[in-house]
Amino acid sequence: MKHLGGTALMAALAFCLTACGNAESTGNSENSSTQAAGSENTAVSASAAEEDIAEIVVAYFTNTDISSDETQRVQDAINELTVEKINTEVTLLPIAIGSWSQQINLMIAGGDALDLLPTFYYGSGTFDSMRSSNQLMPLNDLLEEYGQGILAEVPQDYLNTTTYDGNIYAVPTAADKVSSIYYAMRTDILEELGLLEQAEEISSMEDVEAILAAVKENTDLTPLFGSASGNGVIHFGNVLVTGEFEDAIEFNKLVNDYIVTLDTDPTTVVNLYSTPEYQASVELIHDWYNKGYIYKDATTTDEVNYDTVKNNVCFSFFYAAENATKNSGLVGCGYDMTVVKVYDTSISTSSVNTITWGIPVNSSEPEAAMKFLNLMYTDKAIIDLLNYGVEGVNYTVLDDGTYGPVTDETVASTGYPLNLTWLFGNQYLSGVWTGDDPDLREQSREINDHAKLSPLLGFAANAEGFDTQISAITSAVNEYVPGLVCGVSVPSEVLPDFNEKLEAAGIEDLITDVQSQLNQWLEGQEQESNE
Repeated sequence: MKHLGGTALMAALAFCLTACGNAESTGNSENSSTQAAGSENTAVSASAAEEDIAEIVVAYFTNTDISSDETQRVQDAINELTVEKINTEVTLLPIAIGSWSQQINLMIAGGDALDLLPTFYYGSGTFDSMRSSNQLMPLNDLLEEYGQGILAEVPQDYLNTTTYDGNIYAVPTAADKVSSIYYAMRTDILEELGLLEQAEEISSMEDVEAILAAVKENTDLTPLFGSASGNGVIHFGNVLVTGEFEDAIEFNKLVNDYIVTLDTDPTTVVNLYSTPEYQASVELIHDWYNKGYIYKDATTTDEVNYDTVKNNVCFSFFYAAENATKNSGLVGCGYDMTVVKVYDTSISTSSVNTITWGIPVNSSEPEAAMKFLNLMYTDKAIIDLLNYGVEGVNYTVLDDGTYGPVTDETVASTGYPLNLTWLFGNQYLSGVWTGDDPDLREQSREINDHAKLSPLLGFAANAEGFDTQISAITSAVNEYVPGLVCGVSVPSEVLPDFNEKLEAAGIEDLITDVQSQLNQWLEGQEQESNE
């Protein structure tokens, strides 16, 4: 038997139990050809069924509390399917998003039971960071033998973003990759203050500030939530915006969060923190913090935006989401939210390889982990269980085919308010929650098929050989960035010292190397286009 190590138990204590039990599967397949590919690849032969059942631990981050009883119920239902299909039992390990990166690093370093996990969008849990830290194992052979369903669903261009020296280290999700930046506000407060129409017409950060000022003056709520663990107040989705929304600056992450190109000059590699655009952004946040608009504990809190709204602490927040998920997370707020779009980003290497699934190097059951991952891309029943729980208990299928609560008005009341369709493998096979169009998945496919593509899509920088520099850079980033992105630090005082430390750490050497790689890649792209 596999047991969770001490660090995993601490993370799991409030969330999950071990696996056994039973439940019914959910939903009907919307993609019979994909299902067939997955079923053919993962069916258990009679001889395999006689073997010992493999046991794997699947960790994932959550942005809201999950009932341990309901997590157990979902786990039991999954195992009723996986024992039959892939001779594997799964232990689900949900971890609060605020402590995700730290907890995963501890588990991998400690050799705890851990077999499958997603990469994160910030800090040491990103794909680039985990791969360069040798925390992920190569997947080529495992994909070829056990992941044919994945290979049928994930485009080769996407796999190129997680490939280094010919080795695939993670699998990008098959999901809506056209991310947009949104600003969400409590509708009831806007109505109470007579600001609903004004809020719906927001088109600049000046317009946002006018709303924040009114909320600050007339309510007891903190106007705007942000947290260092969630990448700050407005720093997300690779976008910097300080004025009109239409003038936002998009940047393409090449190495972690700091070696980038700006869309105003996409072929020149720079240190993000040394750019005037970044300085203007953090100065705006600092000004808002001084005015009392931003959550005071932003640098230290483990809370998430939805919970602070639900608990009557905060009024609004910025967030990044795709067309398919712009509403799904808002159900955790417990209030109707008015949402304004800020910016549409292009599909880039970082938007593809931010949320990926990998097998950590300390996995003791990589084959079983890949088999289960394959189900996450091909089996609608598994996907719906992970996203919504058990049909008839946590949700019901409505007349129009969308999913809705069984007895109450919000998914938050179901005990399993996860609804993270963008996280679990293949979003296009996931059910659609009520309130969104029944054909939302088809809409998302159409949007992605005709999306704006980054000119650097497919370029993946290799930072190997720079471990010393990256370690020193990471140390400086951890010291300075939380205060900057949450508004606590004074940019004019902090940024010069910060960039001085980055230069001393060797960031310019890394920029020069990545620029050389990019130049070579661009030459190759030009040659291919001329052939």
